[in-house]
Amino acid sequence: MPSKLFRPKAWLIGAGLIHFMMGFVVQVAMPSKVAEMGWGKGNAMPHDMFYEAYLGFMILPHAVVLLATAFLFEGVTQARIAALLGGSTLLGFVGVAVEANHVGYLADMGAVAAFAPPILLFTGLTLAGVFNWKGRNGGA
Repeated sequence: MPSKLFRPKAWLIGAGLIHFMMGFVVQVAMPSKVAEMGWGKGNAMPHDMFYEAYLGFMILPHAVVLLATAFLFEGVTQARIAALLGGSTLLGFVGVAVEANHVGYLADMGAVAAFAPPILLFTGLTLAGVFNWKGRNGGA
């Protein structure tokens, strides 16, 4: 089961594309809407819009590295990078979800609901890397 469901290359491509679209394109194209969604209608300030766009630009290199890892590496090397990228990003999203809940960011939606999809995505990427760490499951 893990060898078919958790292929690092597929998870790297999926995570890279989703991270690019949701993290970069949405954040940069609609920072005011994202800030309003985060802080509530009428509560978003200009600096909040800047931070949303800034976050998008900071996600861009991460999405590029995810996709590059899918196409430039293979086997054990690809799996290990996938585990490291997935695990570190997973921890980042968990930390942001905790902090968001603490400060009231995404209060209308709920931080748990808002951050559950990326937490699940990067848990999958992490597991794909871990299950293939020693090349046992055929890698990509």
